[in-house]
Amino acid sequence: MSSSESVAAAATASKLPFHVRVKDRRGATSEDARLTVYDGRDEVLAEEVGEVKLELPRGLYTVRVERAGSTVEKVYRHETSTDLVIDEPLRVSATPVFDTATTHEYYAYTSAEWSGKDTRSPFAAAGHAPTGRVFVFLRTLDMQSYRGENLAAGLRLLDSQGALVSAFTESEVRRSDEGWLALSARAEPGSYVLRFDGEPAREMPLYTYPHFSTQLFASYVGSRSKSGAGRLRLDTAAILMPRADESFNPDDRIAQAVDSALAGLQLGSNFMPRGAMRTLLEGKFENPMLGLLGAHLLLKQREAQTESPSGSRTDSQLDVIVGNLNSLLPKSPDVQALRLLIAERRGQVPPPQPFERPPMLRVGFEAVLRASARQPELVPDDGLLERAATRALVDSPWTSWEPLFEVAAEPPAPSSQETYAVSRSAPGGTGEATPVEVDWLSSYLGDAVRRTQRTQRSLDVKHLASQVGVPVRIVERRLASLNVADTSAEPADDLTQIYGIGQTFQRVLKDLGYRTYGQIASLDQEDIERINRRLGRHASRLVQDDWIDQARKLTSSEE
Repeated sequence: MSSSESVAAAATASKLPFHVRVKDRRGATSEDARLTVYDGRDEVLAEEVGEVKLELPRGLYTVRVERAGSTVEKVYRHETSTDLVIDEPLRVSATPVFDTATTHEYYAYTSAEWSGKDTRSPFAAAGHAPTGRVFVFLRTLDMQSYRGENLAAGLRLLDSQGALVSAFTESEVRRSDEGWLALSARAEPGSYVLRFDGEPAREMPLYTYPHFSTQLFASYVGSRSKSGAGRLRLDTAAILMPRADESFNPDDRIAQAVDSALAGLQLGSNFMPRGAMRTLLEGKFENPMLGLLGAHLLLKQREAQTESPSGSRTDSQLDVIVGNLNSLLPKSPDVQALRLLIAERRGQVPPPQPFERPPMLRVGFEAVLRASARQPELVPDDGLLERAATRALVDSPWTSWEPLFEVAAEPPAPSSQETYAVSRSAPGGTGEATPVEVDWLSSYLGDAVRRTQRTQRSLDVKHLASQVGVPVRIVERRLASLNVADTSAEPADDLTQIYGIGQTFQRVLKDLGYRTYGQIASLDQEDIERINRRLGRHASRLVQDDWIDQARKLTSSEE
């Protein structure tokens, strides 16, 4: 044996087995936990899902486990054969499934029970047999943090015209001193708007479909002080769509996969378990929300690839998924938005089918607004989607906007009859939507008009609409009524020069009319509260990153 062969043999002999496995709560190898092993120089030795088997020399090694945005990391001394079994990291979720750190059995089993029972009479027009179901489940993070608050305070369910359908009154819900509240009712397929008048106030679309249950889960975060008020977190809500005759199952891997996919869409990564992704690609999914989220994740994955834009395997998979979704969720704006995105990615002209209602997922909502710059007919004049465009919130993966409806009427009290007629115009109110006017767009367009006048360029209305993210017709109507000569606003500054303000936050600030360093530097408490309402759960960034002081310094440097 040569000296080099002897050295190699000695090195091989000095290596010992290094086996790491991540197990789920059943004890099986996890299908959605990414396992990475690093050496002492922080170089990656292996990266797998669920399990790693290596031969390594003695030493210190770091094992990192990531799952749906949650991470655990630990250093292990490898002196003899190493055989590690690590529990999956527990996720944070509004859904009371067993693989999260924020649920307890009394929430999981209670939500399962009431998701299949009626807490009130059906949401359906007289004489109609409802084939869908609406289920809303609110809970505190634990029993100890519940102090008797009404978890549904300020929460109402409206129909698509803004008439009140449910105020979550005591006669309509079931609640407990353990810190949970449930509303469950059979429902005729249709459009609803969930309205919340708390902080931050918002409205968000909910749709019911034939033979499916639309299940919304949200957590209530109690105040740390005994005298303070808690907060209902609709921005982090989860929505599932199982079959209407199936109760919520807290141990269902599909429900957990939907939750993981939602976290992945929000964070820009694909956290969907391999088994769930296989089910999705085979077109056998029973929960359409899995299909909606999975299709968007596939589209994002496809955008990162460098293959030709059409004819790929991913394209055929998307066609299968969207075809199945179209049959399961007839006339769904979310499916319609997926078709639009797929057509754009293939370089095709999207079908000119108007969006009468906004998609539930914000990624679809924003795609429609972008496309409307080229195809104005996608967004009907004065429709809900058009009105929501100028008041959209950016703190959630779900489409939501600052309240648009004036709700002046109470619904009729739930009766013991089998059907419940939704009130369109109850006494004391018209039941019609009243759009709330805002002036940021006129200000922004005034700046754009003056810039084009100074540079002697023509005004590109479609480009302007794309920049501000609102339909072309809104821009056209506002420009037509704009008196540019009377507008004296300063040209806008690049607010991204302020640490903590990116493109999204800059757009929100300019949407609200704050376009210059001087305006940010002189914010008063009323301004701060107004901005915070739009930033939602990101509200702390304004004070935390000290935008006002940074703006003052930038203003001084310009002088």
